[in-house]
Amino acid sequence: MASTPHWRALAIGAAVGAVHLFGALVAYQMPSEGSWRWFPLFLADYPFSVVLAELLPSLTPLLAYGLFGSLWWFFLGYVVTRGVQGVAGLVRAKRGTT
Repeated sequence: MASTPHWRALAIGAAVGAVHLFGALVAYQMPSEGSWRWFPLFLADYPFSVVLAELLPSLTPLLAYGLFGSLWWFFLGYVVTRGVQGVAGLVRAKRGTT
């Protein structure tokens, strides 16, 4: 059985993380009252954002959502892609195709 390519999962994870980072940079540039500008990213990063806020309460929002949130989405994109590749490999193996 051929090994599924890790590079595809890395590329998808990087793309998802880059889109999230772009959203964080846009939120940083937008004028807003209080912390409402970060609320959409807080929801997008849920439940990771809650854990991060508890572990590192003094972290700036740009660092929390821009860096750690983007790494979270990179991880999610990678894991989901690898999972889909694994299931597709099992289906192909069951059918007898490569």
